[in-house]
Amino acid sequence: MKIAVLLPQSTTHPQLGYDFYLALQQCLQFHDEVIEWYSASIGFGTDENDILSKAEDFILNKQIDLLVAFVDFPKVECLTNLLETTNTNLFVVNMGAKMPINWEGHKHLFFLNLQETFLSYMTGQKITQKQAIVMANYYEGGYSPCQIMSDAFMNKGGEIIYNFIPHTVSPILEMDILDEILKEQTTETAMLCFYSSPLTNVFWEEWKKLEHKQLVSIFGSSTFLMESIAVQHDILIASNSKGFIAWDKTLDNAVNKEFIQNFEEKYNRSANCFSALGWDLGIVINHIIKQNNYQFDELQLTRGSVKYDDDFQSIITPASYLSIQNKQLLIEQLSSEDTYEAWQNFKLANQSPNQAGWINTYLCS
Repeated sequence: MKIAVLLPQSTTHPQLGYDFYLALQQCLQFHDEVIEWYSASIGFGTDENDILSKAEDFILNKQIDLLVAFVDFPKVECLTNLLETTNTNLFVVNMGAKMPINWEGHKHLFFLNLQETFLSYMTGQKITQKQAIVMANYYEGGYSPCQIMSDAFMNKGGEIIYNFIPHTVSPILEMDILDEILKEQTTETAMLCFYSSPLTNVFWEEWKKLEHKQLVSIFGSSTFLMESIAVQHDILIASNSKGFIAWDKTLDNAVNKEFIQNFEEKYNRSANCFSALGWDLGIVINHIIKQNNYQFDELQLTRGSVKYDDDFQSIITPASYLSIQNKQLLIEQLSSEDTYEAWQNFKLANQSPNQAGWINTYLCS
């Protein structure tokens, strides 16, 4: 089988594309599949001509059997005519931080991602506080998770009392003004946090300096919380932090353990959500080869047993809820059925999704 992969680049997460691709290759090797691999970089996923020309070369000249692209909406749509003409299937992988223009599926497009926006919707639904502060920056604020979590919170009657969104490209957060705002609060306030590296680390360093944080509950995006576990674990468990995350090393299932052992032994570094995504896609492709179908219900991935949305041709993995209790990190995984029900509600609540402000693939900048 011939597989071509269009890989992303990232200055903030330079190993993102490599970890994904290496885990994908290793998974199929682990399952004794003989694959002829091709790959090319598409940078930040913004240049439609570049994306299309590289896909054309793989499909028309290399005659690949399957295309994989780490790219996002709306740029992936530049490939649909090519896919239809050549009868080629494409697996779109990404962080899940953007939404499509609509939920109409395309027969050659299949989706597997880290469900960033969907998980933010689920987190927003869990917030019980009446007031919230939005913590982001100009980059994170331009993607769907920030809006979706805020909307889910406000649709339940919540009020955003302050937006802390500095327009800065430097890893600096001056949070003194938050102390003044929090000082005036007499009831518990939710803090909705949307940061990624390098600002995840900066946030927690500044958080330590705040004096009036006793009545604050932090509700984070999936990326923010997953990165916090990795870079500021001790500070995280001293906070009242909550939220749904895509993946964690502690997920107690055979596939996750198998993935972590194989990846860390091979590459001598810690497994992460990007490599987990690659391993998961490897399992999906192995299923396609072995079963000769695209029916994925109950397929076992690193994140557990999946459900398959036939209408949108998207693989939905179980959501995991992070919380802190007695300075212990707790991660409770929802069933695939409960997660899938939430996914359908998410689609109903966003039937004509607002489009993200940035065109590059999330975390690829």
